[in-house]
Amino acid sequence: MAKNHGQEKNTEDYIVLINMTKEIRILYQQIGDRYCKMAWNHALQLKESDQRENRSKRLKLWKQILSAVSSAGIIAVFFTSFGWEKWLELATALFTVATMVVTWLCDNGSLDADVVKARSLAAECHNMRNKYESLLADIKSESIGVDEMRSRRSVLEEAENEILKKDFLSVSPKAMKLAEEALKVKREAQTSEEERRAIIPEHLQPDN
Repeated sequence: MAKNHGQEKNTEDYIVLINMTKEIRILYQQIGDRYCKMAWNHALQLKESDQRENRSKRLKLWKQILSAVSSAGIIAVFFTSFGWEKWLELATALFTVATMVVTWLCDNGSLDADVVKARSLAAECHNMRNKYESLLADIKSESIGVDEMRSRRSVLEEAENEILKKDFLSVSPKAMKLAEEALKVKREAQTSEEERRAIIPEHLQPDN
């Protein structure tokens, strides 16, 4: 039975690792682990920023709805029409508190600031991930020696440490689930052969 493209690629990668010296294989796998960590950090911060942006949009929508209801006096009309005047004062108080809370959450800008912060950190992690990917490609193509591998790894490790010193947002379980799906199921960190052939100009295709 013929192997599919994914099986062939996995076999090729395995052969490349076998053909590497033990020293290079250890370096390659260590750098590969760092690539994975940066890919995870990128995905987690990006999905968390999406979650907080959606929350901010919902709060702003509720603020508009509550303001409109308050301005139109709908609460008084509603309770009066059903003969619930005795509950009107309580309902008005609760509505006022809800409006104040939503307004405060919208106006303090913490969610919007978190979105900007998370996306900035995600961009830094994405850039670091790409640098690790370039190093892995150079190792796999045998275009650099062991000394250069170690030198570039050390430079990247220092840059990574500077990024990880920053104040990353805490990640919700939902964002973690979305990040895992993006990386493992949708494979958003990878480009398929079909995409390459569809997007890269024909004169730049490897077989042309």
